[in-house]
Amino acid sequence: MSRIKSLPNEKWEEIDGYDGYYEISNMGRVMSHYGKGRILKVNKFAIVGLSLYGDTTSTTIWLLVWDYFGSKKRNPHYLDVTHINGIITDNKIENLELIGCHEKPVKWLKYKNTSSKYIGVRKVKNRKVFRSSIKLNEKSIELGSFSIGIDASNAYQKALSEILEYKKVTKPNNIVELLQGEEWKCINGYNGHYEVSNMGRVKSRYKGERLMKSNGAFPRVVLYLNNVQKNHGVSTLVWDYFGDKKRIRYKTEIFHINGNLSDNRISNLQLLYHRELMSNAYKKKNTLSKYTGVTWSKKMRCWCGYIFVNGKLENLGVFKKEIKAHEAYQSRLAEIQAPTQ
Repeated sequence: MSRIKSLPNEKWEEIDGYDGYYEISNMGRVMSHYGKGRILKVNKFAIVGLSLYGDTTSTTIWLLVWDYFGSKKRNPHYLDVTHINGIITDNKIENLELIGCHEKPVKWLKYKNTSSKYIGVRKVKNRKVFRSSIKLNEKSIELGSFSIGIDASNAYQKALSEILEYKKVTKPNNIVELLQGEEWKCINGYNGHYEVSNMGRVKSRYKGERLMKSNGAFPRVVLYLNNVQKNHGVSTLVWDYFGDKKRIRYKTEIFHINGNLSDNRISNLQLLYHRELMSNAYKKKNTLSKYTGVTWSKKMRCWCGYIFVNGKLENLGVFKKEIKAHEAYQSRLAEIQAPTQ
């Protein structure tokens, strides 16, 4: 139960896309459920920032209020919301009305010294010209200067139609194509926002599907939840969800069979104990031995036996024959694995 007291006749609605962390009221207030809960502060332009998984989006209060409590559906390209009393910080639903975009500048004549009745057009008094601009992906694009207001408006309407037409024919790039034989599983603890596949890929389902980028020599991904980020090794994620054995922390490690750390397919991963992993590491250095725990010493010109016990290297001696070093390794391994009485 929230500790925030509601005002008389105040109603609350959850804001879509934020997993219940934010609510908007018909009185123009925004409530955050992070921590103990609080009412968000707004600046003089009635804008608030809503955060989720490290991403922050700035939103105007009056548009939120109208979208959840307004009597008519708002088309953002042709309809806009204005304040009846001209005070943009008064965002009660009773003070808001829906008007056409071409009407908004006329309404603002009462409150602002603007001399253009067209949307996307403003008059520069010092130069006596009309400038036209349009927003695309939250960035303002200047369309040029015109001596007549209608020419500036025509440039705006043309740019708007081109943007709308482009969005119709452009396919959304939010679908991750499946590879042959690929399977996906949800990563526990992230409310279904992240998935890992047996092909070593991790995708995010937040704001549409996309593949996560892995960083560093040992591929890792950063996953977000409740404004907290956590690093995960890609090979660890793949093994935990598709491996045939349970991984024991501090005792086992994941080994890449082909030696390529960026190849995290489950078929390329193997679960080894620390001593087995170090043996594989020694083999990569061209030790000339086909046995685990045996290496050739160029300096002494003999075979050396070794084994790892509790993470420490234990020398088993030097031998003239390779098979003798292998037998010493097998004998010591049997002693370690023998049950204690």
